[in-house]
Amino acid sequence: MGSVGVALPFVGMVMAECAQVGLMIVGKIAMSKEMSNLVFIFYSNAFASLILLPSSFLIHRSQASQRPPLTFSILSGFFLLGLLGPDDLGRRSGSQSRPVLSLSVSNGSAMAAW
Repeated sequence: MGSVGVALPFVGMVMAECAQVGLMIVGKIAMSKEMSNLVFIFYSNAFASLILLPSSFLIHRSQASQRPPLTFSILSGFFLLGLLGPDDLGRRSGSQSRPVLSLSVSNGSAMAAW
């Protein structure tokens, strides 16, 4: 593995952290100018979808034959998880569960770059 292959996970981690910090800064500015939380979440998710969906089709185009097909049961499971969220799946155990869960998901998403 060359030096590019060794440095790639580190570059991915730095990019993920920069994106996360940038989103936090933009969110703080938007909230200080009295933008609604729901409106900001909608715009940030729409922007992320516009960037990530086309790039995922371009990057993973050659591996399409190796992946199993998405069945209706898998898609409905994704939908229910998105609809209910992790808080409604039995993870509520106290008043500190939401901050701890959000912190662990935040750290886990940054580690997904590895």
